[in-house]
Amino acid sequence: MRAHFIAVSQNAKTGPIPASTVERASCWRGCALYENGCYAEAGALAMHWDRVSRGVAGGCWSEFCAKVAALQPGRRWRYAQAGDLPGYGAAIDGTLLEELVAANTGKNVIAFTHKPVLGDDPVATENRRLVAAAVKAEFTINLSADNPAHADRLAELGIAPVVTVLARDYARRAVRHRFKRRRDEWAETIGESTARLHCRGTRLPEGELQSARRHIRTRPARPAARAPGFGMP
Repeated sequence: MRAHFIAVSQNAKTGPIPASTVERASCWRGCALYENGCYAEAGALAMHWDRVSRGVAGGCWSEFCAKVAALQPGRRWRYAQAGDLPGYGAAIDGTLLEELVAANTGKNVIAFTHKPVLGDDPVATENRRLVAAAVKAEFTINLSADNPAHADRLAELGIAPVVTVLARDYARRAVRHRFKRRRDEWAETIGESTARLHCRGTRLPEGELQSARRHIRTRPARPAARAPGFGMP
C-alpha cells in the first residue's frame, strides 16, 4: 500500500501540520461519499491523490511509517487527508495498521475511517477489533458516519470517537473567497453558530436533534495506556 507524507500540509482543512495521503484503493466502495461528494475527489487534492495512487508520488508503507516515527513527541498530524486506513477496500490490514500504530507512539494523530464496522460479517468484526486495539494504543481513529442515526449506531459500539455528516445548514457560516486570493472569513462566532443550531434543531424529527448535538461536539479521546499485543486476536 502506497502513502505520501508531507511535513507541512497546504490543505486549508488541516492547516500547516504534517499530513499524509493514502492510495485510493484503501477506500471502501460502500462508503456513502465514494464518488458521491467526497472532498478529496475534487481540486488540487484530487490531483495529488491520483499521483499517489498511480505510484508517481509517495512511497511504500514502511517508508511512510519511518517518517511518522521521526516526528517530534506530541506532534499533531493528520493521517489520510485522502484515503482510509491501510487495507484494500472494506478490510483493514492489521499488519500495516500495527506498523503505523507503533510509528505513532508518542505522537498525536487525527484519523478517520469509513470502513465497515457494523454487523456480524467477518470483515466488520475484524475491523472493530483492529480499530478498538488501535484506539487503546493511543492511535485515535474517528468512526465516520453518514448521518446522525448511523452515528448513534457507531457510538453504541463504544470502541472509538464518532463523527458524522450533517446538513450544510449545520456548518458555521463563513464568507468564501474564490481562488483563495483572500482568506475565507468566519461570518459568525462560535457562540452565534451554537445558538443558531439549537434554534434550528427544534424543527428536526424527534431524536435527530440529540444525535446532531451529541456528535457535533465529539472530540477524539486520548486513552491512558498502550494496549499490549496489538496485532494479536
